[in-house]
Amino acid sequence: MTHVHEDEVLARIAEGLIYTESEAACLNPERRTEQIFDYNHTPPREAARLRSLLVGILGSVGERTVLLPPFHAAFGSNVHIGDDFFGNVNLTFVDDVDIRIGSVVSRDIPPMTVALGTPCRVVREITDEDLTTRLAGR
Repeated sequence: MTHVHEDEVLARIAEGLIYTESEAACLNPERRTEQIFDYNHTPPREAARLRSLLVGILGSVGERTVLLPPFHAAFGSNVHIGDDFFGNVNLTFVDDVDIRIGSVVSRDIPPMTVALGTPCRVVREITDEDLTTRLAGR
């Protein structure tokens, strides 16, 4: 049974609203940690198992996704990967960067930014107004 606070956090995540990493970290961290560990230690020849694990960890996974282990994610259910995605080893997913479709990321992207393009570049910072608007559901 979850606490009321956990239910509220899960509801905000499901609606695409703002939540903090510390709030998300309390939501079944053992299961998420185990799933990521299993993914990172599954042999490459077990492609179906890798895909199944990834689908269970992330919010959505497109077709022809390649994510080379190991990868790291604090709270993977808010990560959405489209078709024809390639992620090289040691990729880390964070919750506070918006990378747009078609972007080719070849270096670190700073937190709290929107980035796009080929090569991927920061186009603007995510502002307090962005966060307030999203919290209000607009």
